[in-house]
Amino acid sequence: MKAARLGPEEIAGLLFAFGFSGYSLEDEHVRLVVKELGVPNIVFFDRNMRSPSQVKRLIASMEEYFRSKGLNGVLAMVDQEGGLVMRMPGHVTPLPGNMALGAVGIGEAAFKAGRIIGLELAAMGINLNLAPVLDVLEEPESLVIGERSFGEDPMLVSRLGEAFIEGLHSVGVGATAKHFPGHGATVVDSHHELPRIKMELHRLEKHLMPFRRAIEAGVEAVMMGHILVESLDPESPASLSSKAVGLLRSLGFKGLVVSDCMEMKAVSATYTPEEIVDKAVSAGLDLIMFSHTWNTQRRAYDRMLKLISRGDVDESRLMASIERREKLLASLKARMSAPPLETIASPSHMADCIDLACRAITLIKGCGDLSPPHRLTIVYSPRLASPSPVAGPDALSSPCSIAEEVGLKAECRELGSENPAENSLVLFRSKHELPLVPRKGWMIVSLGNPVWLRYIDLEGYRIAASTYSHRYCSLKALFQVLKGECRPEGRLPVSISEKYTVGHRCYEP
Repeated sequence: MKAARLGPEEIAGLLFAFGFSGYSLEDEHVRLVVKELGVPNIVFFDRNMRSPSQVKRLIASMEEYFRSKGLNGVLAMVDQEGGLVMRMPGHVTPLPGNMALGAVGIGEAAFKAGRIIGLELAAMGINLNLAPVLDVLEEPESLVIGERSFGEDPMLVSRLGEAFIEGLHSVGVGATAKHFPGHGATVVDSHHELPRIKMELHRLEKHLMPFRRAIEAGVEAVMMGHILVESLDPESPASLSSKAVGLLRSLGFKGLVVSDCMEMKAVSATYTPEEIVDKAVSAGLDLIMFSHTWNTQRRAYDRMLKLISRGDVDESRLMASIERREKLLASLKARMSAPPLETIASPSHMADCIDLACRAITLIKGCGDLSPPHRLTIVYSPRLASPSPVAGPDALSSPCSIAEEVGLKAECRELGSENPAENSLVLFRSKHELPLVPRKGWMIVSLGNPVWLRYIDLEGYRIAASTYSHRYCSLKALFQVLKGECRPEGRLPVSISEKYTVGHRCYEP
């Protein structure tokens, strides 16, 4: 693609990353984004992903369309972090996520997770993963980051982030480090409001460390976070700040600078789509992301087109962004092969998934006899029933069905329905379920960020543990631990209390 051949409409389209509703080029929102606006940078969500074969067909049809227009093809992106943030959990290998990998604590595990995710994305034709999360969890009660982080130790986050990136790279898939300059020092959720961080620049260094390592590992893209670090830029969030982008470039990063979704309330509650485009262009972003709403996308595109057509923005600055995008796409196409669709949730991937999940499980209290009571009662929220690749089309896996799968007999009750007996295995996932957690039982298990265990009187339970994930592999691994079929070797990657700090475990193999 020659820069001289590009018209204003094509230049505008190349500077955005859009999501849409629909499964094929015939669906209205897909057609408008691809054919009317000509945006070849696509962010995929579950609303576009009915099955791996459908995703592969959709990407192939978009590739064919853009090539017919003289462009080099599609930058196909997805947030496939593992654990909490996972697309198509009923089809792909349900890996347990970053904090579980932090509990395992070794690069080999993060590399394996990145490689499995990369192989499955490549099989569908997705070439850029919007992962890994490299936020250092300074505020462990963060609801937006939480178990999406590897942990609170910047060295651990750096090491495992680098290994995860290398796992993606080993199969030719690109990686995106996020959320620069670090989202782990706030409990505010940027989906709903703008986090403001009062932090001296020297304290920011520990949050920058994982990004430095990612850059050294050759990460292809960095996502700017919707966070305002007052010592860095007191007026604008990093996603709209030339000072934040300048800091990133000063670290030696020469790749693609991508925004987080600009429809998140952290920015959209303050700025119009037109103002966002103006500020993003001035800040030096390469791709401006609007993931959801057609009217917002249209307004953003029209504003960009107006800037270009009137000559209000330096064309060489825009072409530098497009050249970075083209260089990345050419590299990905040269590196990435297309494994067969049968690679996705293959028996070997599922076996590795359960092994990683088992190694991550951390026994926090009560590490003697783990044999369950004779009449075990499993207590959990109905929200834990979720799609998994072993449940079959349109079916759900629940803790009860997974326990039965491994031969563990139990009665099952709903969390909060009644005060369970002392033979209960209580599963809870988040802060929101704390009011429903009973005061006593046989075993309490956090299926997410274990920090919420600090609000439970653990004296009421003989055993306390964390799986860091509610996905199928983690639940199956938990029940295999109770059957004596796998060894829980994880260590806490975050501190729960003065007694249960980073590195703690009570299990000794």
